[in-house]
Amino acid sequence: MHISIRRNIIKGYCGYKLSRKVVILGDGTENDLGVLRSLRLENIPALVVSTNLRGCCIYSKYASFRIFPDPAYSPKKYIDALIHLAEERSGDILIPTSDTAVEVISKNKTLLEKYYSVPTPAWSVVENCLEKDKTYKIAEKIGISIPKTFRVEDIDHLMQLSKELPYPCIIKPSSPKMKRCFNLRARRKVIEVKRKADLIANCKRLLERQCHPLVQEMIPGPPTQLHGLATVLDFKSNPVAIFTSRKIRQIPFDFGVSTLKESLWIPEIVELGLPLLKKIGYVGISTIEFKLDPRDKQYRLMEINPRPWNNISLPTYCGINFPHILYKMVNGEATPSNIFKEGIIWHHLTSDLVLLLMQIAEKNHLFSFLDYFKSFWGRRVFATFSLDDPAPFKQEIKNILTYVARIRAKSLRGTG
Repeated sequence: MHISIRRNIIKGYCGYKLSRKVVILGDGTENDLGVLRSLRLENIPALVVSTNLRGCCIYSKYASFRIFPDPAYSPKKYIDALIHLAEERSGDILIPTSDTAVEVISKNKTLLEKYYSVPTPAWSVVENCLEKDKTYKIAEKIGISIPKTFRVEDIDHLMQLSKELPYPCIIKPSSPKMKRCFNLRARRKVIEVKRKADLIANCKRLLERQCHPLVQEMIPGPPTQLHGLATVLDFKSNPVAIFTSRKIRQIPFDFGVSTLKESLWIPEIVELGLPLLKKIGYVGISTIEFKLDPRDKQYRLMEINPRPWNNISLPTYCGINFPHILYKMVNGEATPSNIFKEGIIWHHLTSDLVLLLMQIAEKNHLFSFLDYFKSFWGRRVFATFSLDDPAPFKQEIKNILTYVARIRAKSLRGTG
């Protein structure tokens, strides 16, 4: 079904009215850049709305951009700014690329549809993706395996769980709101705890901030057992585009964001993921992550991302341009596409290098140096690096150096 094909990039004007443009709503990361460059291949103009002046995407030569307030802290100002922007861009298509942007757009979908095309589902659908405890309940009802998961309600519940849980286990946020609180405390996507005392201490701090974390069993195995299903679903939740892939490395290595990923046809997760999205009533672009549990060879649901993800340029390079397909779907012209090139690598050079340096500095042996350097062979697309558009990569390096300098200065002040 999925065979190697040659990719035919449409040259010249794609045939749509130039007044029909796209507004990319994010924080200037590689998510935004992947969408921008994918649309650029089809000559579809886009405006990048970023909440971050240092985001690498806004430095692309293809990007016209605006800086908006962060919707996580100023949702009303964000919506007001979008309505004001509609005075010059009415009828454009909104594509949010961050969880906070998805949340505020979905909650204000009815209002924004007076000014824009909004293929993002309403909050009644999106909350079943972003609020993980709701995602897991729906998955269990239709027979999809999940890790053993408990929502911590209060201190008494925490004390009881702490006696019953196997260790190590992880603490993770249950919602976008809690993710902000969680990041403030943990600086990581999840907290790994190896003993009862650590579980109690971390959960108590979160409960004090009115955050109810999820405590979850750890599924053993390396990142290569994490598999992703990406789809575009039409307005009846039927698939218009399907793409599957496998993680190779991520940062942090145990629980993190992809630094290296490979296109690979995995029919088992397609059979699991499509019914789940249909049950939720999802529309538009999403990606679902599963992990293959080596104990029983079952794929367990990790999460649903109801938006473009950081390696969205990988399916584009493999022959399935998700942003363009979504654009055509909104215009009533989408045709099903699920044939893609396998064995193609997506590589985030800067974060992958940081991962290597972390392993050296911390003297961890999470992966072999031989395997690391072998992975630089083969056909690939880069997250930010491009000879044709070098500025985003340069800005990303600058951001990393600035961050390292701040950490170093803080460390020196602490020892002074």
